[in-house]
Amino acid sequence: MSESFDALIRSQVKLQGRIIRAHDNLKKTGAANITQGAVEARLQTLEANWNKFEGQHDTLQNEHAAALRTHEYNTKDVLETVEEQYIQQKTIFLDLLLEMRSNTQAPAAATGAPGHASRTTLPRIQLPHFSGNPGINEPVPLTVAKVEAAERRWTKLAQAAWFNPEITVLTRGRKISVRSPLSKLAPFIDEHGFMRVGRRLKHSILSYDERHPRILPKDSHLTKLIISHYHHSTMHGGVQLTLNSIRQRYWILCGRQAVKQIIHQCTRCVRWRAATRPPQMENLPDFRTTPTRPFLHTGVEYAGPILLRTSKGRGHKAHKAFISVFVCLCSRAIHLEVVSDYTADAFLAAFRRFTSRRGLCTDVHSDCGTNFVGADSALRALFKAASKEAQDIAASLAEQGVQWHFNPPAAPHFGGIWEAAVKSVKHHLRYVIGDATLTFEEMATLLAQVEACLNSRPMRALSDDPDDFSALTPGHLLIDFALNAVPEPSRATTPRNRLSRNLVATDEGSFLGQVGTGIPAGADAEAEVEDPE
Repeated sequence: MSESFDALIRSQVKLQGRIIRAHDNLKKTGAANITQGAVEARLQTLEANWNKFEGQHDTLQNEHAAALRTHEYNTKDVLETVEEQYIQQKTIFLDLLLEMRSNTQAPAAATGAPGHASRTTLPRIQLPHFSGNPGINEPVPLTVAKVEAAERRWTKLAQAAWFNPEITVLTRGRKISVRSPLSKLAPFIDEHGFMRVGRRLKHSILSYDERHPRILPKDSHLTKLIISHYHHSTMHGGVQLTLNSIRQRYWILCGRQAVKQIIHQCTRCVRWRAATRPPQMENLPDFRTTPTRPFLHTGVEYAGPILLRTSKGRGHKAHKAFISVFVCLCSRAIHLEVVSDYTADAFLAAFRRFTSRRGLCTDVHSDCGTNFVGADSALRALFKAASKEAQDIAASLAEQGVQWHFNPPAAPHFGGIWEAAVKSVKHHLRYVIGDATLTFEEMATLLAQVEACLNSRPMRALSDDPDDFSALTPGHLLIDFALNAVPEPSRATTPRNRLSRNLVATDEGSFLGQVGTGIPAGADAEAEVEDPE
C-alpha cells in the first residue's frame, strides 16, 4: 500500500531542504572535519536524497494525480527547481574533491608536472553517479568521444553552478539583466544546453566554438584545470598565447586575470622567472664626476631612421635621415643635429656644426658604429695631412685633438647615458609629430625645441621649500638660465644701491654668482692702460 499524499509532501519538503543545505551543513562541521572522506560521504548522501526525491515525485504524479492538480506542490515547478539546486550542490562537492586531490599529489609537483587532475583524466571520473574513486591508476583507454563527453558534462555542471539565474532567464526566452557580468557578451543557450557568447560572427568561416565559445566562470576549479592544461600544452606559454588558445573553445570571465593567476602559480615558470642578484655596478669614471665646461667630454649616438621630405607640396618623395645625439657626460646637456645619411662624411659635417657652436671636445665616447669608426679614421687623417701653410693651426688642433673612445663590441650597457638621451628624444618626437613626415627645416626647428626642453630638466630633485633656489638645469651651464625660462631684463649695469634687497640676494644666488664669471682678474685694469704713443 502506497504512502499517503500528505506524508509524501512532507517528505519531499524535508528532502528539498537537505539538498539545498548540503554544502552549508558540511561547513558547519568545521574546517578540520572537511576531509576527502567526509566530502565523498556527503556527496553520496546528496545523490541518495535526490534519487529518493525524484522517485517520490514520480509516485505523486502517478498515484495522486487528482490531489496534485490543486496542490501548491504542483504549481511551483518543484522538480525543476530542486534539480538545479542538486546540480549546483553536486558541482561544489566535485570541485572540492578535485581540489583536495590536486593538493595531495606532491610527487607530480616535485617533478614539475601539473599537480592536479588534467583534462585527460576527467573522463575517468564516473558521472553522473560519482562513486568517489576516480580510478586514475586504472588503465582506462581514452578516446576523443570520452574526452569531449567529459568536457561537455563538466562545462554544463560549472555553468549550472555559477550562472544558474542567467541560464533560467535565457531558457525562458528573456534577456538577462544589464547588471549581470554576462550582459556585454550577449549570451544564448544552444541546442545542447550550453551558454555561449553571442557574437556578430554568424557568417564567419571560423568553427562554431570559435564564433561562440562556451562561457566559464573565473573561480571555478574546472576553469583552473582548463587554464593549466592549455598553459602546459602551449609549452608554458605566456598570458597572450595561453588565453588565445583557450578562447578558441571557451570564454572565461576576467580571463586575463585568471590566466595570470595560474601562470604565477606554475612552479617551472616561477623557477625560470626568478631574478638573479644584479652585480654591483662599477664606480663612475672621473669625467662623469669632475666639473668641466659643457661638452668637453661628449657621448654620441644615433637615433632613427626618420623620414624627411625634400620640400613641401605633393609629389616629393621622403628619404631616410638620422638624428645625431650629443650628450655632455658631466652635465647631461644635449645637442641634436639632423644627419642626412649613415655615412662617416655626414657625421663629420654634423660634428663640425656641433663643435662650432659648443666648442671642441677632448674626448668623444660612442659605440662601435661603422660611421663612428670611419669618423675617427677621418679625423686622424685630417690631423696628419695638415698643409704647410696651416702648420700652426694643425699643431693647435693636434694639441686639442679629439680622442675617440669606443665601447666594447656588443656592449650597449656601456653607453647608458646616451641611450637614455635617445629614449627621451624619441618620447618628445612621438608625442609631437606622431607619423607625420617633416621637411629638413621643420625637423631642424623641432629638434632645437626638443633640445631646449631636455636641457631644461632639473639636474637634482625639486625642493618643496618655496624659499629655495630654482632647480639647476643643464641650461644654466649654457646660458645661465633654463632654456625655457621666462626672459628677464639684465641688471648687470644697474648700481647695487638702486636694487632692492631681494634682487641683490637673487643676484648673489644666481648660478654665475656661485661659479664665477670666468673673467680673468685684472682684465679691466689692463683695458684702461693708455697707449704710450
